[in-house]
Amino acid sequence: MFQKGTLALSKWDEAVLQHAKNTQAIIQFSPDGIVLEANEAFCSALEYSPSEIEGQHHRIFCAPEIANSLEYEQFWSDLRSGKSFTSRYPRITKSGNEIWIQATYGAVFDSNGAVTRIVKFATDFTPSRRAIEAILSAMNLLEDGLLDQTIPLSGVEEYDAIGDAFNASIAKLGSMIAAARDTAARVKTSSQEIGEASADLARRNEQQSASLAQTTSLVNQTAELTRQTADNSLGAKNAIAEAHASASEGEAVVQKAVAVMGAIEHSAKEMTNIIDLIEGIAFQTNLLALNAGVEAARAGEAGKGFAVVATEVRALAQRSADAAKDIKGLIDTSTTQVDSGVSQVGEVGTLLAEIVRQVGSVTRQVEDIAEATAKQANNLKNVNDAVGVMEQMTQQNAAMAEESSAATRSQASEAQQLAELVAQFQVSGSKYRMGFEKPALLRSA
Repeated sequence: MFQKGTLALSKWDEAVLQHAKNTQAIIQFSPDGIVLEANEAFCSALEYSPSEIEGQHHRIFCAPEIANSLEYEQFWSDLRSGKSFTSRYPRITKSGNEIWIQATYGAVFDSNGAVTRIVKFATDFTPSRRAIEAILSAMNLLEDGLLDQTIPLSGVEEYDAIGDAFNASIAKLGSMIAAARDTAARVKTSSQEIGEASADLARRNEQQSASLAQTTSLVNQTAELTRQTADNSLGAKNAIAEAHASASEGEAVVQKAVAVMGAIEHSAKEMTNIIDLIEGIAFQTNLLALNAGVEAARAGEAGKGFAVVATEVRALAQRSADAAKDIKGLIDTSTTQVDSGVSQVGEVGTLLAEIVRQVGSVTRQVEDIAEATAKQANNLKNVNDAVGVMEQMTQQNAAMAEESSAATRSQASEAQQLAELVAQFQVSGSKYRMGFEKPALLRSA
């Protein structure tokens, strides 16, 4: 029974109370919180003997911060007014250890409805509480990114099932995070390498584009020069053709001069023959004049006049012979000079013929050069067009390389962010040792 002489209990109530005493920790208090009596289960849980707690206030089982709180005072005021409470409460054992109990505080009324005592039925909730603390601690550590802790076995079946599921999930998540961390590191490294290669490619494309632009300019200049050379070659071709025509005409003139010189030589030879004839006539005349003089001398006085005439004829014949001799000498000299002139003109003709042949060969070569230069100019134009296309493609490649470099830098930044995210997790293999944080009190009383 709860209170001697104040309240009678039925046999059913006594049977229920006895069963509760045998299975639960039970303690009774006065309305002011003074311990009246406690069963063995309660005393064993709090490590006290009945005599050590009877007459003591309930606050000996509470931590100072609870016992001295306004909430604690309100709790007992509500109990004295007849309210009941069921909850989980922290309590301090005689040795100073904290335990948790699940208890129901209820008032016992007399026949007049006044509260005569407070009865508490409790069970030891400490193993379950420790399991809850371990789970909460692991969850808090998980929130902080620590994946290298596990929930130990508590001996409470339902919580151990949760712990096993949590431990398996943490192990799997840790493996996934570790793999993600390695992958993020590799992606970051690869992105950096690709970024460096793309930047280098962009620089090379820019340099190549500049070189192609310079090459285009040089090819343009070369094409222009080649076109001018082709034009000049065409002009040279025309000039050489004209020179060839002039040389051919000169060769014809020389041939005519050679023919004229030959005719002069022939005429000189005929004149020499005539002079020889005149010399013969003069010689014969001189002989006749000599014979006439001899005959005149024989005639005496009768032949004096004829002798004078014969003398004059001899003198005239002599002068004719001398003149013919002089003319022959001049003609011989002229003939010699004409022969020399004919020889020189012949040599000039031979030289002109060689010049004409060489000019013809040069003409053909210049024609070939002009044709080749024209083809070269056309080829250079095609090369220039191709280089222009290459320059445009190189500029496009440079732009694409720059876009690729920018995308790679963005990928590297995202890989860095991923690495930073997964770096927040601490997986198995670290030196961290899991501890149990004390969660907030379910009830302060």
